[in-house]
Amino acid sequence: MVLEAVNSVISRGAEAIWVGGDNTVILALNSVIAEAKKARIPVFTIVPSDPKRGTLFDLGTNFHEEGRLTGKLAAEILSGANTATIPFEDIASRKLVINMLALNGLRDSWGVPKDVIAQADVVVDETGVHEKSVATIPKPPEGRTFKIGLVYFAPEPGAEACMEGLFNGLRDLGFVEGKNLEVRKAHAQVRK
Repeated sequence: MVLEAVNSVISRGAEAIWVGGDNTVILALNSVIAEAKKARIPVFTIVPSDPKRGTLFDLGTNFHEEGRLTGKLAAEILSGANTATIPFEDIASRKLVINMLALNGLRDSWGVPKDVIAQADVVVDETGVHEKSVATIPKPPEGRTFKIGLVYFAPEPGAEACMEGLFNGLRDLGFVEGKNLEVRKAHAQVRK
């Protein structure tokens, strides 16, 4: 049904396609990009997970950073922090991914201003993928295996990027699955 919807808007003269947080469309994003490429129009999303997939730009939650911050919070709790003393913070991190290669072959003249490129977290061009670096965090105490559980709705790129960020954040803190961390995952689409 996603392809039919995409082809419908393309046939009615769409000059670009924007993909929001709809899981059904995000799961079919490669097909959306392929159809848009045939029509020579760009695709934009709010899911900045794969810089090389062919979208012109993605601006949305930095799921990797959100996962890293979640990992940091989990590490504090696993290390014995009193949860009553941990402040509530409303932190919304954003990520901007620009794929300059997606400009090639578009039927209309599209461009990305240099000041926007300078703000990007990831830029893809002819020379490769260029990503801003992420700071590292101090290591946790030794000698214990910590256990965490992950529950999520369904496998999808945003959830995968968030979990990747979570595990990278935990790894930066010294919590390594199979070494001192046991992880149990479950999602709502699997019945046991």
